[in-house]
Amino acid sequence: MIVEDAVRLGSPLEVGGRRLTPVVRVRYTVPGMAGFGSVEPLGFVLEEAGETSYYSFDPLRGWGWVRARLEG
Repeated sequence: MIVEDAVRLGSPLEVGGRRLTPVVRVRYTVPGMAGFGSVEPLGFVLEEAGETSYYSFDPLRGWGWVRARLEG
């Protein structure tokens, strides 16, 4: 049986002079010929002007909150 539960960085994106890197949790189990899995967004790393910040994804806050952090 193969079991994986890991936090991984996705492919970085260049957006408006900023670099955004998604952070996700990958979980899967392959007990035999078939399996199941999921990918859960945890947040993103923002690189801008030589500084790096991490913003966690909070299901109680919508994409409007994320947009406000990026515009601020």
